[in-house]
Amino acid sequence: MFRKLPLLIIILMFSVGYLIAQAPGGVTGSIEVWLKADAGINGVGADTDGDPVNTWVDQGTMTNNASAANLASPTYYDSTLNYNPVVVFDGVNDGMDF
Repeated sequence: MFRKLPLLIIILMFSVGYLIAQAPGGVTGSIEVWLKADAGINGVGADTDGDPVNTWVDQGTMTNNASAANLASPTYYDSTLNYNPVVVFDGVNDGMDF
């Protein structure tokens, strides 16, 4: 019994890490939309610094993609916040529809 315990602990450690990494912040359940600034910008991935974000692909399973077709586009900036990309909304007229 006790000889199998280290193997069981190792399996649990790897499976818990795998399960947590599948959702933002370890959130589980029904995620309606998952938008990441480092994936799905303009349908592909990271764009160039200062580009407008016209489409933003949902990284979850619901495919609730965002589009700036009817609103002013927010702006993509690379390596802005702690070396991570960001999408900036100006607070005036930038927005996206789902």
